[in-house]
Amino acid sequence: MGSLINIGSKCLEVSVTGKGQPVVILPGLSSSMDEWERLTNKLSSYAQVIIFHRSGCGRSELDEEKRNTYATVKDLFSLLNKLEIDRPVIVVGHSYGGFCAQHFALKHPEKVHSVVLVESNSVDFELLNEVIGPQSALWSTMYKAFAKMTEEQIKDQLKPQLSPEIQKYTDEMKERIVKFKINPRMYQSLADELNEMPNCAETIKQYGRLRNIPLIVIGRDPDYSIQLMVHQGMPEQQAKRIEEVWQDLIKAQMKLSPNSKYVLASNSGHGIYVDNPNVIIGEILSLLG
Repeated sequence: MGSLINIGSKCLEVSVTGKGQPVVILPGLSSSMDEWERLTNKLSSYAQVIIFHRSGCGRSELDEEKRNTYATVKDLFSLLNKLEIDRPVIVVGHSYGGFCAQHFALKHPEKVHSVVLVESNSVDFELLNEVIGPQSALWSTMYKAFAKMTEEQIKDQLKPQLSPEIQKYTDEMKERIVKFKINPRMYQSLADELNEMPNCAETIKQYGRLRNIPLIVIGRDPDYSIQLMVHQGMPEQQAKRIEEVWQDLIKAQMKLSPNSKYVLASNSGHGIYVDNPNVIIGEILSLLG
């Protein structure tokens, strides 16, 4: 659990551990910082690790500002100033957090030492919709419905199932993760972020490419992912087509920087930070020099 830090416009729930090179972690759309604890605990032995919940998530306050990648970029900029971090940071973003990481690095390259994108959303995510349909719109509709429910109603709808790896966490941590995921206020924020994604993608594209900033793109194991989709009831050919497009979108992110590389996380699905956190840790350590 993090501490509340006032960044001027609101308070954010932030965890800061370790010393040395600052590493900022931006979790995915509905990912709790508790889900990252195994990774952050190990990494904090080598670096200063900063992870926070976006506005509306966890105990982070939700203000009147429109929720989009620009708002998260603005909040991160303010947070770094509040923490008096004046050296360039390693920005690590997962899924939607990777979307925000791209925006931050492009808008504030002077603040960025390097970037690690972990299964990041692509600025060309609409190509995925051509294969699986308008998923963002469907999720947004569901999230808006959750925003009007009580915590118990959301819990009944979600019936939160923790992954086998998260099942190994302490009971206290598992309770916090479930509590995080049944917060009605969070779902209004997530719905707004999803609705804004097309506009954010266009904004990010307008920045062009990163300067010669080191970029590591970490993607999931395609065979593992296909097997998971089939296990969940999807026809194999459809799963293969979805995975082909996803892999293309992930690898295309290497074009963001002339100084980039791709890393495949074996035996991992979308949640690499849970399935195989050592891959992420190893790549971050390689950037510490």
